[in-house]
Amino acid sequence: MRSLLPQPTSDLAIVLRDLGMLVPVVGVMALLSLIIPAVYGESFAYVPMLLTAAISFCLGAALYFPFRDAGYAKLKHGMIIAGFGWLLVAALGSLPFTLMFLLSPETAALPQFATLKEFANPLNGFFEAVSGYTGTGLTMAARADLLPATLQWWRSFIEWIGGMGVIVLMLAILAGPRPGAAKYSLYYAEARGEKIQPSISSTLRTMWWIFLLYTAVSTIALWGGGNANLGSCQPRNDRHFYRRIQHHCEQHRLLRQHGHRVGSHPDHAVRRHQLRRSL
Repeated sequence: MRSLLPQPTSDLAIVLRDLGMLVPVVGVMALLSLIIPAVYGESFAYVPMLLTAAISFCLGAALYFPFRDAGYAKLKHGMIIAGFGWLLVAALGSLPFTLMFLLSPETAALPQFATLKEFANPLNGFFEAVSGYTGTGLTMAARADLLPATLQWWRSFIEWIGGMGVIVLMLAILAGPRPGAAKYSLYYAEARGEKIQPSISSTLRTMWWIFLLYTAVSTIALWGGGNANLGSCQPRNDRHFYRRIQHHCEQHRLLRQHGHRVGSHPDHAVRRHQLRRSL
C-alpha cells in the first residue's frame, strides 16, 4: 500500500538519502570519543557524548531508510549535499559543547572549567563546530586550554576530521558500492578536482593513508618533545593566545621606538631593560 504522505521528487530523495549517510559520521566520532572521559575521569561528559551519538544516528536513519532506493547522485546533487551536509554536521558537532554546559551546570562553575559557560549560547557551540570542520580553528572560548579534557579532545578531533573533509570520510567508510560517477560528484562537490589514483575509491584510500601517516609522525614527535597532552594538539587560534601575541608585538614596537635612543640617562637604560625582560 502506497504511503498517503506526498512522495519527494527523485532529486530530493537522492539528497536526503545521502545526507542520511553523512550525519552518522558525527555519531561515530562521538562514540570513539567516549574513551577520553574514561581516561580523564570526566563522568559528566558521558551523557552529552552519548546523546550526540544517538541524535546523529536517529537523524541519519530518518533521512536514509525512507529514500534508500533513490538513484545515484549527480553533480547537481553533490553540490546541495555538500552545502547542507556541512550545516548538519556542524549543528550536530556543536551538541557536546552546549549539552555539557546544560547538563552539567555545576561543572561550569569550577575554576578550571570557567570558559565552559561560553557555550550557554548554542550559537557559540555552532561557531566552534563550524570552525573545526572547516579547519579554521577559531574559538569562542576565552581560554580553550581550560575546557574539560573531553571538549579539548572534541575540538581537536573535529579539526582533524575537517582537515580531510567529512564527505571524504563518508565516501571512504560509509558510502559503500556506488558507481564512480556518483562518488566523483560528491568528491568534486567538496572542492576536490584531482585524482591521485585511477579511481575515486583508491584515491580516497591513499589520501587517508597519507593523512594517518602524517598524524602518527606528528604524534610521535609531540610525545618525543615532551608535549604529551591535549593542549599540544589544540588549534591555537583562541582569543587569549592572540592577546598574548598582540602584547608581545606592542612591546617589541616600543623597544624598537625607544631602545635605540638610549643614551647616558639612567631612566632610558632601565626602560630598555624592562622592555627586553617582558618579551
